[in-house]
Amino acid sequence: MPNCFGEKPPTVDEANALQGRQEAADHMVRALREYQQARFGPVHADYLKIFSDRLKNALQSDDSPPMLVAKVEVELFAEQIEKLKSRMFEETVKAMTHWFDVAEKVGARSEIESLLQQSVARFCQAIGSDALKIAESYAELLRDADAAWRQKYPERISDFDKPSA
Repeated sequence: MPNCFGEKPPTVDEANALQGRQEAADHMVRALREYQQARFGPVHADYLKIFSDRLKNALQSDDSPPMLVAKVEVELFAEQIEKLKSRMFEETVKAMTHWFDVAEKVGARSEIESLLQQSVARFCQAIGSDALKIAESYAELLRDADAAWRQKYPERISDFDKPSA
């Protein structure tokens, strides 16, 4: 009997096939999340530790004003996060080739790839957000270190305060 939209309900076989595809998709999603957590979970903490260490080093810079060094470090960190996105996606697809083959067979590969892209983006966004908090925690220390550097090396200030062409 058709529903109120004039569509026939699925047959038992169609319903079983849909349920089977949904179960396969759910299983793939769980496997994907478990892989990402096992493989990339530690990366989050490692990246933040490295970033924090780099900002600590900026505080002690004698070669350049600490604020300038910190700015460069923030830019380099952002570039590393962008590289991480593509590496995570490629590595996950490679490591989970079997699951992507299954997704292809059940017609869900594009959905699984989209889910993976979203997951990678959220992971990297979380690292970026946590890095911003770290940078904010260093802001006052960096301003003070920068002021001290400028007092210590007044003759070098003009080398760094030139406008970029």
